[in-house]
Amino acid sequence: MAKSFSSDEDPSSQEGLLNGQITPDARDHAQRKRWRTGLVLTIVNLIISITAVGTVSYLVKQSSQDSYTRWSGPQDEIIFSSLKLRNLLPSRQKSHYATNESSSIYIQPPSPEVDAAWDSLSLETSEMTAITHSQALALGRDPSLLAKVPAWWDLSTSNIPNPNNEPLYFAQIHVFHLIHCLDELRKQVHWDHYYAPPRNKSAEFYNHKNHCLHILLEELMCSASSVIITHNWRKTYHTPIADFDPQPRQCRDFDGLMEWGKEHAIRDYKRNWARLDVPEGATVLPAPNPRLY
Repeated sequence: MAKSFSSDEDPSSQEGLLNGQITPDARDHAQRKRWRTGLVLTIVNLIISITAVGTVSYLVKQSSQDSYTRWSGPQDEIIFSSLKLRNLLPSRQKSHYATNESSSIYIQPPSPEVDAAWDSLSLETSEMTAITHSQALALGRDPSLLAKVPAWWDLSTSNIPNPNNEPLYFAQIHVFHLIHCLDELRKQVHWDHYYAPPRNKSAEFYNHKNHCLHILLEELMCSASSVIITHNWRKTYHTPIADFDPQPRQCRDFDGLMEWGKEHAIRDYKRNWARLDVPEGATVLPAPNPRLY
C-alpha cells in the first residue's frame, strides 16, 4: 500500500530520510516548521503578557478607585460631578489659598484681617447649600430624617440646581466645617482676645470646642496620611529637624470645591435660620450628647 502524506510533508524529503540523508528540501521544510512553531509560541506569549499586564493594570486601577471611593464617598459623582474631583492635581500643586508657614496669615496674631481670612476659608456665612430629594437618596440618606428647606424660604437669589422641582434639604460641605472647627481651636489659643472674662463659660461653649477637637481627630485618623517624614540637619540645631513637605503628593481640588460652595450657597441663610422651627409631622431625633450649642 502506498504511504499517504500530510499537507506538511514532502514526498521527496521523506525519500531522503529513508535513505539516511537530509536533503535540502527536508532541511528547508524543517526550518520552516520550526519558524512557524516559534512564531506561534511568540504570539501566544505576547497575548498572555498583554492579558497579564491588562489584568494587573485593571486590578490596580480598580483598587485605587475603590480606595478613593472609600475615602471620598459617593458625593464626588452625585453632587460634584462637574468638578471631576477624582482627577487629583499635579504633584506639588497646592491650593491657591495655601501659604508658607513663616508668613501664613492664618497663624498671625488676631486681627480683623486674620479673622476675615479664616471666615473666607471656611465659607463662614455662606456654608449652607441644599441637595435634592433624589440626591439624598443616592447618598444613602433617609429623606424623612432630613431637615427640609421650607416652602416659605425664598431661593430665587440662590443657585441651587433643582431641574425637577424636588424637595430640598439643608446641607454643608464637610471640609469647610472642618476648617471652621480648626478656627475655633485657633480662637481658643487666643482666649484673651476672643473671649471676655470670666473664664467660666457655659457647658455648651466647651462642648463645642471638644466637638471640634474630636471631629478633627476623627478626620485625621480616617484619611490617615501615610506620607513619610524625613529629617535634616539645620543650622543652629544640634538635633535633626523634621522636613514636613518631603515628597511630591497630589492634592484634591480645594479651590474648585470652594468655588462650587460659593456658587451654590443659600444666600443670606443666617437671616432666615433663626426663624426656623420644627415643622408639623417632622421626625425629631434625640438631642446630641453632649449638647453643642
